[in-house]
Amino acid sequence: MAGDIYKGREPNPTHQREFARRVFRLTKARIPVFLLAGNHDLPNAVSRATSIDIFHELDVGGVTVARRAGLQRVVTPTGPILIAALPWVTRSTALAHADIRSLAVHEFERVLVDLIVRSADELAEQIQAARADRGLAEAPAILVAHLHAQEARDGAERLLTVGTDPLVPIQRIALAAFDYVALGHIHAHQDLWRSPPAVYPGSIERINFGEEQEEKGFVIAEIARGSCEWRFVPLPARRFITIDVNAPTDDPTETTLRRIERRRDEIPDAVIRVRVRVSDENRALFDEARVRQALADGFWIAEVRADVDRPARRRLAGIEVERKSPMELLEDYFTEREVPADERARLRQYAALLLGRAD
Repeated sequence: MAGDIYKGREPNPTHQREFARRVFRLTKARIPVFLLAGNHDLPNAVSRATSIDIFHELDVGGVTVARRAGLQRVVTPTGPILIAALPWVTRSTALAHADIRSLAVHEFERVLVDLIVRSADELAEQIQAARADRGLAEAPAILVAHLHAQEARDGAERLLTVGTDPLVPIQRIALAAFDYVALGHIHAHQDLWRSPPAVYPGSIERINFGEEQEEKGFVIAEIARGSCEWRFVPLPARRFITIDVNAPTDDPTETTLRRIERRRDEIPDAVIRVRVRVSDENRALFDEARVRQALADGFWIAEVRADVDRPARRRLAGIEVERKSPMELLEDYFTEREVPADERARLRQYAALLLGRAD
């Protein structure tokens, strides 16, 4: 598992128990387990334990935990493999150097990328040296890395990080010493490099509506020294569905219920949001309770929202728009759409990133 074992740094005890049960199920079947620390696993303070350290501290047989970069020798029923571990590189790692703290943001990002690339180079050298050890000359080598590849199509994780990730060119870490590069961090499955194959399997479940259309699953790779064949195995991940309704009618509730009925087969056991566009005149006629009742067989109703369709230009007409900055106009948009406060903060950061790139 190439990082982000849990959704957050402090998973609740139930999630920890359920994950541990599945790890022990694998080890009982003599299937070695390798756990890499991702950004969701690493605490803010370097001295604090991660949520996966417990497997190392209990010396659980068949489980290898990698919190730091290094080369691991893992024994499998069909022979040894070399696993080069490249966990998430935290900013505190770079900030430990006094000469780095004063760098501009873009320079700091470049330094982080260089640190990651240098680690990959060092791991490749360690693999070459390990080939001299008895029994390892023909052992396949895997780089397991938790990072944001520059070429990756952004998944939901990109929205969560709001552009703060160092972007690593894949050709700088997909080195000839590795037979396969197993990537973690981006939630969308994708194949980035051919030789050696560098693959994001993506997450095994959807976590928000940004992943509504993404297929979820895992990767099986058959690896030998100098060769690798892999395939993506889809999983029946829980559906996320969005129902958009344009209802400037005399009865917006009935219009919405008819649209829901058309998608009745998709609703059972799904996470659902409903977005209804109403007018000033009929907003009071919208009955949210009836809509929620119609979705009762869904797994979770994330949102039922009625938006009033007001032309923004009517309120922002004329010279006033010319005098406003992009961020001020964005604030007007938030007010117009009644965007929640926590969502506003995230979108402000993302907008600042886009405006910075435009400059």
